[in-house]
Amino acid sequence: MYHSSRSMMLCRSVSVERQQAVRFDVSAIIRRHERRFVVGLRVNARWVYPLMIFDSGAFSDYQVYRFNHTHSIAMLPLTIFDAAIIYLTWVEWREQKAQKQSHLASLFLVR
Repeated sequence: MYHSSRSMMLCRSVSVERQQAVRFDVSAIIRRHERRFVVGLRVNARWVYPLMIFDSGAFSDYQVYRFNHTHSIAMLPLTIFDAAIIYLTWVEWREQKAQKQSHLASLFLVR
């Protein structure tokens, strides 16, 4: 009995370590992308908007997944915050597209 419970604890320990390593890798990748997104948004690079929406959505999905496993209440406000960021990014992207279309229309307007 002692041996089986000890091996279960060891397996669980390895599983927890692997989970923490994956979480660290995911957060490092996201931080690296976020820096690029912020720079891209500052210079009004329109290609950044859909990538930021996708990336934030993927991270929100991961937060919901973690919430389902841990039932940590802290995940809910983070997910709501990410949803707000996604919405604001989408609104800004639409405004940028409309601005460009109106600018192009004014250039080709015959007077």
